[in-house]
Amino acid sequence: MTLKNRQDKWSESAKDLYHMRMRNGKVTHFGPDPTEIEIHERTLRKIINKNKKIGKETTVLVLGATPELRDLALHCGCYIYCVDMNKNVLYAASKHLQEKDRSGEKVFVGNWDNLNMIEDDEIDFILGSASINNLPLESFSDVFKELNRILNKEGIIQLRHITFPDKQKEDYSFTNVLKNYRHKKISDREFYVILRFYSFLDIAYDNDKHVLYAKKVFDEFDRQFSKGILKKEEAKYLTSFRNKVEHTIFSQNEMISIFTNSFSDCRILHGNGECYFKDIYNIFEMGSRK
Repeated sequence: MTLKNRQDKWSESAKDLYHMRMRNGKVTHFGPDPTEIEIHERTLRKIINKNKKIGKETTVLVLGATPELRDLALHCGCYIYCVDMNKNVLYAASKHLQEKDRSGEKVFVGNWDNLNMIEDDEIDFILGSASINNLPLESFSDVFKELNRILNKEGIIQLRHITFPDKQKEDYSFTNVLKNYRHKKISDREFYVILRFYSFLDIAYDNDKHVLYAKKVFDEFDRQFSKGILKKEEAKYLTSFRNKVEHTIFSQNEMISIFTNSFSDCRILHGNGECYFKDIYNIFEMGSRK
């Protein structure tokens, strides 16, 4: 599957997905939570302070349309590039931007393997929210090469990335997740994320292509409801996020190995988020290969 075809999966539901981005004032499953924003901001402030000492402005690249990341960079006084190949996603995301003054931001429709609008070594900080998960595996090499080109030698990349736990998690089986949810041991957000990205791997994950098919997961939600296992409100909540996105996903250790082959000093940053944060949602930090 080409990069274009993979990204086009977002087109049909981009408006609906961003319309549901906030529920009762809370970020939904795919928006960065406060813990993640805190990690990004702490790193960005350090970069800004270091650059100020040498009279240099800080330039940030956001891979994708994520409003929270773009707002963070602008709020901190940075110059920002935002690049996403899907104009529908960019338009939908624009409705959720909070910073009013966007004079420091340039938005481009384009592919991440050809960032010709950005000079060599121009970028200090690269951010992305599940961005790399939206790439087919065969695109990784070209995209990583381009990111290394634009990132300066002291630059930092922080990518929020979906992974699988390295060891099998019995607590994340459908039966146990449902039981824990009904006993209020996990939140709505955790309920969705664990079921969406882990509990149905045997049905929805292609081990050869390393692709998790959202359609197959949502079809399974429908089946569990039709069998009377999921309650009406549970099924309604889970399927309200229905989409056909195809994510490229590896285990944590496999992803560390992949990033290490292209960047330097790869590590996972953990905050104080909900329980799945350290298992399924992670922030990977890397440096330039220069």
